[in-house]
Amino acid sequence: MPPKKKTKSAKEDDKEKKKVRVEKEEEEDDDDEETEDEETDDEDRGRGKRKRRESKSFEPEDFTMASERAAAKAAVIVKGRGKKLGDLPVVKAAIEKTPLSSEDLPFAYTFVFSTRGVPTKKEMKNKLLEFSGYLPPLPKGKYDEDEQDAEDEKFETKYATKAFKLNLAQVRRLCDFFHVDRETEDGKALNKEQTIDRLLDFLGDPNDSYIKTDDPAEKKTASKKKKAPKTK
Repeated sequence: MPPKKKTKSAKEDDKEKKKVRVEKEEEEDDDDEETEDEETDDEDRGRGKRKRRESKSFEPEDFTMASERAAAKAAVIVKGRGKKLGDLPVVKAAIEKTPLSSEDLPFAYTFVFSTRGVPTKKEMKNKLLEFSGYLPPLPKGKYDEDEQDAEDEKFETKYATKAFKLNLAQVRRLCDFFHVDRETEDGKALNKEQTIDRLLDFLGDPNDSYIKTDDPAEKKTASKKKKAPKTK
């Protein structure tokens, strides 16, 4: 006797059972994968490995600029041999009237202070007004003049080296910025070497004798002032 055909409901029942078996197998496979991942993580941790964290981006330029500006702001102006530029009325007025947009301001600041950070234009003016010479104050009491001259020459050589790298027009710009007289007593223009001497004499020991004036007598006094050693 031929077997009876399964009814439609029986077939559907078989399909449901098969579906349940497949789902169970898939769940077991997922459990196995999770277990393998956990074991792998444990092994990595045992080897000292760790998951890479996403690094945050930053701008190196901004960081450097902020650091240099902070360093420039904190820089102390060392007392020099002469008067503060802010105590010389004519020089003070010349610096203060210089527009912040002028290229002469950072040019003069860099020449005097080299590369001490990157201050704001306003801070440049303030620090220049506090400047009192690149030569150190003379010792109190008796001292060996030869030793002092040798010490001064180190500073003078440093600034002279920078000055001689400039052209005559640039040296004159610095003289005008600091209101330094760049003419002889009879009104003739100084040559490059003479202009550098005059500029370095003033910046080494700032005082009124080098300041531009219309009084011939004062010009004569300035021209007789001892010149700094010439170094090329």
